[in-house]
Amino acid sequence: MTELTKRKKMIFYPLIYAGKKYTDSKIRFLYSKLNKSYKEFLIQENIRNKPFEKTNYLLSSLLYRNISGQYELNEFENNTKFKTGADYLYFLNMHFLESHRFNIHFTSGRLLRSGDISSGLDILEKSAKHLFLFYFSQICLYYNTSLILKHRYSLDKEPMLINFLAAETAFKNIYDVMNKIDEYHFITELYFNLITMNKNPEENSYYYKYKNTVNKYASRLSPDERSVHISNLFSYCSGRATRG
Repeated sequence: MTELTKRKKMIFYPLIYAGKKYTDSKIRFLYSKLNKSYKEFLIQENIRNKPFEKTNYLLSSLLYRNISGQYELNEFENNTKFKTGADYLYFLNMHFLESHRFNIHFTSGRLLRSGDISSGLDILEKSAKHLFLFYFSQICLYYNTSLILKHRYSLDKEPMLINFLAAETAFKNIYDVMNKIDEYHFITELYFNLITMNKNPEENSYYYKYKNTVNKYASRLSPDERSVHISNLFSYCSGRATRG
């Protein structure tokens, strides 16, 4: 077992790709694969790609200024302070910022050799975390929509792609890990409770659990993110009224 494998912060890559040996070359490969998957995900789900144009991410300093205009960021602090609250765009922007930092990472004023990434591993891990939070929230939202449509129109099954993404995403495992180690645990708690509510539409207790979670973390969310969750609560109530 290498030092890389034993590092405490190697959490999110093993969560995504279980059973791999995390050598330098393997981590580079997985990082490339994760970025490729993200691009395919955007294309397949037809998310508008305009806010994520490559020109915005050529310089980390430029990106940092852009993000700082929306959020109070201090790279020397562990806990990020929010001006407008967290949402999927924040997590995606932070992923780009951290990944670019990793690509141009300097130690003692000199660029790291291509084969040595151990000292930049914390940066890489942060990048993976932010991208994974983006994945998690978006997959949950799509899966949530498919569940609502399934119940509303008595469909036999969810769309194949959504079903695959949901099956491949270990919602409970991610929720458990995030709740133990990360300041963004509230994101996974919100979406985990959302999925649970819509997978059990006849159980009112899951609705109240999700509603209480939304109320609990509303101040940490952006206005758009709050609107999403309020809309989810209304949709559930509307569905319950329709079903009787």
